[in-house]
Amino acid sequence: MKHAFCNREPTARQPPPWPVWPLLGLLLAAGCGRPAPEPAATPGPLRVGAVPVDPIPEGVGRLMPDLAFEDLDRHSGRLSDYSNHTGVVLALRDVDCPVSRQYGQTLARIEAACATQNIAFLYVNSATPNSPESMQDERRRFGFRGRYVPDPTGALGSLLGVHTTAEVFLIDRARTLCYRGAVDDQFGIGYTLPQPRQRFLELALAELLERKVVKIKATSAPGCVLELEPPPPTPATNVTYYHQISRIVQEHCVRCHHPGGVGPFSLMSYEAVAKRRKMIRRVLTTGYMPPWSAEPGSGPWANDPSLSAWEKEQVFAWVDAGAPAGDPREAPVPSEFPGGWSIGQPDVVVELPEARDIPAQGLVPYYNGLISLPFKQDTWVQAIEILPTSVPHVHHALVMVEPDTPPTMSQMLRRRFRKFLPHRLPPGFENYFAVYVPGAYGNRFPPGTAARIPAGSRLRVQMHYVATGVPSVDRTRIGLVLARQPPTDEARMTTVSAIDFVIPAGAPNYRIQAEYEFPQAGKLVSFAPHMHYRGKAYRYDLVDRAGGTTTVLNVPVYDFNWQHSYVLRAPIDIQPGMRLRATSWYDNSTNNPANPDPASDVVYGLDSTNEMMTGCFIWITPVTPPHDT
Repeated sequence: MKHAFCNREPTARQPPPWPVWPLLGLLLAAGCGRPAPEPAATPGPLRVGAVPVDPIPEGVGRLMPDLAFEDLDRHSGRLSDYSNHTGVVLALRDVDCPVSRQYGQTLARIEAACATQNIAFLYVNSATPNSPESMQDERRRFGFRGRYVPDPTGALGSLLGVHTTAEVFLIDRARTLCYRGAVDDQFGIGYTLPQPRQRFLELALAELLERKVVKIKATSAPGCVLELEPPPPTPATNVTYYHQISRIVQEHCVRCHHPGGVGPFSLMSYEAVAKRRKMIRRVLTTGYMPPWSAEPGSGPWANDPSLSAWEKEQVFAWVDAGAPAGDPREAPVPSEFPGGWSIGQPDVVVELPEARDIPAQGLVPYYNGLISLPFKQDTWVQAIEILPTSVPHVHHALVMVEPDTPPTMSQMLRRRFRKFLPHRLPPGFENYFAVYVPGAYGNRFPPGTAARIPAGSRLRVQMHYVATGVPSVDRTRIGLVLARQPPTDEARMTTVSAIDFVIPAGAPNYRIQAEYEFPQAGKLVSFAPHMHYRGKAYRYDLVDRAGGTTTVLNVPVYDFNWQHSYVLRAPIDIQPGMRLRATSWYDNSTNNPANPDPASDVVYGLDSTNEMMTGCFIWITPVTPPHDT
């Protein structure tokens, strides 16, 4: 489904083919000098832009109060008057604020584009000095069609908990706050971009209209600060399912726990949640659910499913109160899981060469298959999705891009002399392209960013199936949405890996380390560590050119059952010569209950009974022309 404000196709990125390193270069790589650190920069002017923030403290996902107001035309109304609309945009305004003025035309354009989309706009002016005449003039000047609401006492702004005069709120028809923050990132304090790089409000509107989960839920909103009293915190009293709990469950649980999902049961109704309330309390108390392995306080992560302390308090109070249902009229708009492609209809769909039979019981060997691609030239991919046909039986899937040609002499030498090489190796097999884990959807890259599939490539697919007590058949498909125009940035899916190791029998804490050196500037976006049954812990450290080390992801307790991808809320800037160091620990002793054979040494291998030390990560770099498109 297309929308007038969302007709720019985001682009996807992927690494160009890695250069073939001569053997001598590999052997000497560890001794190569690094450029000296640059002198410290002097402080520049103050510049404040829109960046993603934690949505939970901002109230995203909660039921909004039924605001009562009177507009400039002296007509009264309430937020509940818009229950027949798909959504409502509340846009804060200030006639005198420079940033607010700059967003006037942008808001008018978005409102006009929504005219046929059943989206209402309300303009709320909580700036006390603004007169009714100046507000009327602003409404005429920008052509706002929605109701313009003066808020001279700041009462509405306080109930909303607004921060600045350039903030917007997106609310669905059940008065659930879906997004709050900046319109986009074009204007800020001390800067103006020719065009926005991220269109936060338009993206959230498109996702709401398509009944998708809003990915970026909250951002900062540079503008004039409103000196308003914040709303009082909601106490954990009079908690009901329909008012609070249903929204918490919908935000954190039903992504997996819906009919046909990877969860063993559905949590889509009051009866289902109430029946399991004691178990829900237990898994929240122990941290077993929602599954997440990053060290608490790290990141912050855009896809962290963990509940906040406030949310847990609400759930525990509801359980202690006997799970009251409350008023069904306060229920959120139910989530929909129609199945199929979450990235939209792909331009290219490929599948496993043959269907795979999955037995009811026993250990299922890994499947490794090759898939041909139709691309005769370099191809830019804007979105990628791995779609199993038997979802409950797929533990994870890895897709790698590799040349559809015989190995070169350098590659054969590299394999032949592998044991003499340092752990810091360029990607080979590990040049991954996409990952599927339970509960995951497709990966759509931001506008202007794309992944590249080099001409003459094929896909190598690694499937890890699990027996569930019921036999099944799977023929996983891979969908690709092609970029409509050449990207400005390239998403490189890379790994920092080691393959030449032997984990001794009985070793309780064996360590392996590897490094990747960045050849050019870019931004780190996400991480996906991968080990097998002996995997114990994993850590990524970023090493600057002066040798300073910063931990960017620590997984103190690695769980092979959950192959997480950790997406940074704000990407990390990197410079040439910086290194990403990965350190993994393994427990090959009898203390590890998942260890299939503590008496054996363990070497690198694709099967779960072997081990891997693969630190996948995605980073973004400017496209270096020329590239075939």
